[in-house]
Amino acid sequence: MPFRHPDAYILTRLRGKRFRSFEDEMVKFSRKNGLADCDSGQESGHSFRRLFYTNLTPKDKNASQNFEDHSYKIIRKRMNIKYLLLLFSLFLIVAVTGYLLGAKFPQQQSDLPTKTKLAVTTSFYPLHFFASLIGGSRVDIYNLTPPGVEPHDFEPTSGDVGRIYKSKLLLLLGGIEPWAEKMSTTLREREVKVITTGEGLFDKDPHIWLSPPLAEKIVERVLGGLISVDQVGKPFYEANASGLRIQLNQLDEQYRAGLANCQRREIFVSHEAFTYLAQEYNLTQVAIAGLSPDTEPSAKNMAKIAKLAKEKGAQYIFFESLVSPRLSEAIAKEVGVKTLVLDPIEGIDDEQLRLGKNYLTVMKKNLENLRLALGCD
Repeated sequence: MPFRHPDAYILTRLRGKRFRSFEDEMVKFSRKNGLADCDSGQESGHSFRRLFYTNLTPKDKNASQNFEDHSYKIIRKRMNIKYLLLLFSLFLIVAVTGYLLGAKFPQQQSDLPTKTKLAVTTSFYPLHFFASLIGGSRVDIYNLTPPGVEPHDFEPTSGDVGRIYKSKLLLLLGGIEPWAEKMSTTLREREVKVITTGEGLFDKDPHIWLSPPLAEKIVERVLGGLISVDQVGKPFYEANASGLRIQLNQLDEQYRAGLANCQRREIFVSHEAFTYLAQEYNLTQVAIAGLSPDTEPSAKNMAKIAKLAKEKGAQYIFFESLVSPRLSEAIAKEVGVKTLVLDPIEGIDDEQLRLGKNYLTVMKKNLENLRLALGCD
């Protein structure tokens, strides 16, 4: 069998068309020089290499060695390129796999660009707080009621309406947003998902978020709303909602323990916002005004409340941070006692935001003030 030297392939690749039949030339060369019957043994191979490269052009004394060195450099270069391509392919596989896993199981600390976040609009502060904690970095939340504004008095501006229509999800409580009913047809046309978080949870008093167990039911509906428009984020939302539930359960336990042994059970408040808080923890609410803080009580009703406060031995008359304390101060002056804040948390004012206060911290402050006013152990 004729000798077929491995360098024939390299030389053929290097010289292109000129060496299409270069291997045949090498066979002829081997026969001419007495190597026709050589196999691929080491000694014969070396003899062939010396004779063949010596006869290549240019015919100087370094030609054969230079050409041979160059050919092996080409081999090494080609092998290096192959290794680089292999490493790059492995890198791409790892990167793509990591991306897919990250999309399926997002981490709580991960952030998304604003343009890719889920647009959510909430009608007032408690819903904004719950949605922010559950939605985290996956959502861009806009709260319609500005800081320090009573939601009972709120009407959306044209800018607010435009923001609502651009949202994927609108979270309402129900009962305190009459403006939403006027937009219902357009909301359906714009495919804005509307979740009424308080539906079926209250009769007259909408302030259900002041009861931690009822607040937990609101959380469940906020969670369901987010998942309905963002299935990919479901594990992320569920993990955050679980953490919020734990905090609400702890808050409930603190209220039950803190209000278990008190000298008094009556709370005198500026307006009828604490129905479910009172029911949950066995308190009696006595309201100066009705469900709306803007309701002006009659002089007869004011006198009746003042008389009852004296009979029950009230030490404090509660007022609210977003409402004028005028009525509470009038009763307190008549009874001869002090005033104290009991916040319905319908909104958070700028000062509270500056101090880092939120729904949970204000609820704890409410408990502290209740214990003081009621003389609890």
